[in-house]
Amino acid sequence: MNKTERQLAIILELQRTNVVKAEDLAKKLETSVRTIYRDVQALSEAGVPIIGATGFGYSLVEGYFLPPVNFTVEEAVSFQAKRSLNSPLFPQNKNKKQSTFFFS
Repeated sequence: MNKTERQLAIILELQRTNVVKAEDLAKKLETSVRTIYRDVQALSEAGVPIIGATGFGYSLVEGYFLPPVNFTVEEAVSFQAKRSLNSPLFPQNKNKKQSTFFFS
């Protein structure tokens, strides 16, 4: 799980439950407590209203929600095309810089 996926998972978990301890998030996301602290700090700096108290855990400010993501048809097709290129049929060389494709 990369950093972005982990931070999204943290937000979704905080939306699902009232209060979550860093230890519980770390166990659920299979990472260290220190990584959870860094991710929560990054989310707070990005504007996500997270409340935290030592010994109690983290929660979101009441009323905060992560809005759904809406793609245009062109964005969805581009996204799916990129995902297809990352499939097992197109193995990536981890040592080479990946090319970026633009669809018009």
